[in-house]
Amino acid sequence: MIDTISIEIDAGKRLEEKDFLRVKGEITKIQKAENNQPKFQSEILIDWPDNIKMTGAYLPDVRYLNYPNRNPNSGGRYSAYRITASLPKLLYGNNIFELSNDNFDKLAILLQSKIVFLGLPTDISIRDIKQAIVRRIDFGKNILLPESSSVRQLEKILANSEHKINSNFAQVQYRNGELYREYIQRRAIIVYDKLSEFLKNKANRQSDFAKFLASVRRANLFQIVRFEVQIQSTKQLKAELKSLKRDQELVSFEDVFDERLARQVLLKYWNEITQKAKITEIQGGELLNIFATAAGAGKNRCGPQKAYAKVGFSALEDEIGANEVKRAFYQYYGGNNWAAYRDSLKSNRADSVCSVVADISKAIEEMSPIGGWRGLNECF
Repeated sequence: MIDTISIEIDAGKRLEEKDFLRVKGEITKIQKAENNQPKFQSEILIDWPDNIKMTGAYLPDVRYLNYPNRNPNSGGRYSAYRITASLPKLLYGNNIFELSNDNFDKLAILLQSKIVFLGLPTDISIRDIKQAIVRRIDFGKNILLPESSSVRQLEKILANSEHKINSNFAQVQYRNGELYREYIQRRAIIVYDKLSEFLKNKANRQSDFAKFLASVRRANLFQIVRFEVQIQSTKQLKAELKSLKRDQELVSFEDVFDERLARQVLLKYWNEITQKAKITEIQGGELLNIFATAAGAGKNRCGPQKAYAKVGFSALEDEIGANEVKRAFYQYYGGNNWAAYRDSLKSNRADSVCSVVADISKAIEEMSPIGGWRGLNECF
């Protein structure tokens, strides 16, 4: 539903670096105002106590912002605390498990209980967190795909979808498994192989959960693909709400923590991508996909000889056509066994390609969260 979120809470007064117990540094940003005059924004990066960092627990990024003028997108504030966190990591320790509406109160309490350890000069209550203005929100869905070839098929579909790319957008790069990226204004749309991305992250490798996922990948039991829409400003969030015919003034944390809103946003952009891809024109006959499906898990799994036979049958059919394959079979082996061989070696390639899109669409429609190891084990 939601992964990363940035919220702003009114600090109530102007503060300086000396007002904080631990500071990692200070950043001064220069931006152009509407009258083309430079405006300044200073950010004080607040550090966590060493004993808290040593626990290895996930910790949000917290910083204090000074605006020179009242910021309309921050509720007219001069100064605010900006808190950025991956909410699934905060609750579960990873962002493969997903959230539901029922998690909101627990997350607000958990976030507030962590911030207490920073010893901020301003008290932040649970109510402050719930009513905080959202400055960035990442809506996402992790989709379990049963076939080992699904990621490759999806990659081919997305490669045929026209999309705009902003080369200046490089703040986040999922180099391990990224299949699609589009960036327009303050909105990013990303599709990537979540299983590969998670396992290649050094910080995850030694956990029991990572070892479990590694065994899943070795056995080709299922794949995990993530579809994500990042909305990176309050102004853009209001525009998205308006496009969905929702009240664009509802931009607090508790307003947007909503499965229905996540579903609307994700479906809107997923449908746009797949419509551009012209799926009906895509041929799913990649020989490696056929072999991977035959060698993978599920009802289509077979032994190595038959897997290679499927590849050869498909290659020959592409080369000379189905009728010529049948004629050659009759010539060399007779017609008695043709029906059995044909049915067992058929790959149904086009259907498998379209099913990837259908599986993702269904997962977004249902928005059923992966809520723990049990949710993954149900895929076996």
